[in-house]
Parts: sequence; C-alpha cells; structure tokens
Amino acid sequence: MHPHIFIIDNFLSAPIKNYTDFIEDKENPIVEFFDSRRIPEHELKRLEEQSYQKLSEILGSRIEIIDNRDISSTENTDSPICAHIQSDWIALIYLQLPLSSLGEFGVSFYSHKETGSEFYSEGKELNTLDESQWKEYSKIPVKYNRLVLFKSRLWHSYGNGFGDTLNNSMLYKKIIIRNG
Repeated sequence: MHPHIFIIDNFLSAPIKNYTDFIEDKENPIVEFFDSRRIPEHELKRLEEQSYQKLSEILGSRIEIIDNRDISSTENTDSPICAHIQSDWIALIYLQLPLSSLGEFGVSFYSHKETGSEFYSEGKELNTLDESQWKEYSKIPVKYNRLVLFKSRLWHSYGNGFGDTLNNSMLYKKIIIRNG
C-alpha cells in the first residue's frame, strides 16, 4: 500500500443512515424503513464526532475538519486530475449500496510522466487537463462504507462516476482535513 493512502472497510458505525439521508427517492422502501426509526439529532452528532475521532486515531494526531459534504457523481462526470494545497488529508467514504457499485472504481492516483511527481509542488506548473502527461498508478474500487484517506497534495481524480440518477450513482462523503 502507498504510505500516504489508507483504505479501511466498514468505517462508519451507521452508514445506512448516511445513505438514506442522501438519496432523493423518499418512497424507496429502504428510506421508509429507516425514516420510521428516526435517529435523534444528538445521536447523529455523536456518530459524526465518532467518525472524526476514528480519523484522528488513524492519523495519530488531532485534526480540524475544514469541509464535510455529500457528493453524487453520475456516469461521465468530469473529474480532472487535481491536488489540494489548503488541507493535509482527504477522506472519502463511499455510501452507495453494494449492488449499484459492483465492479466500479472511484478515486485514482497519478504521477506526472516527465517529472515522476506524485505530489503537488510549489512553483511547478503541470498541465492537469492533458491526461497524456500523466500515469495512473492506482485506482481504488468503490465499496459500500469504504474509507479512502489520502494526503491531499497527491495528484488524484475522483473517478468518472456511474449511474444516471442520484439513486444509482456514485455517492460519497468527502471530508477535508487539516492537521490540528
């Protein structure tokens, strides 16, 4: 495994709640079932804090959450190669149900062919829009409740997405982290 990328399955304690909050089809039997068993707001907050604590333990230090958002990526969603310099880590937690993601891939990691660079470096202008200048060295399969935690300065792409609606697309929670 790359020393700057962590993959942990079964990360969230209550991932189905994240899924049912995300999808738009409120008539879906899964949503109806879980909505009938409402989790109190204070319990949701506790579960969120618990996931942040797990991230802190994995990284071995205190963390500051800069951003936390749910994202849907349908088929052919444009996801260019990028790196983030305002943060230290990015956590992706895949939320779509298992059958909709079978055989699909999410985040990919790249190195620049000419320089060999895997990380963003100040002062080096690299063309991230020309994929012929990049070599993909890792592609992580999408899996329900899988955490992919990586250094935010790594050159990466969030994948092409899949599905054509919110209910069958790639769903993930993206957490931007700064070392605390």
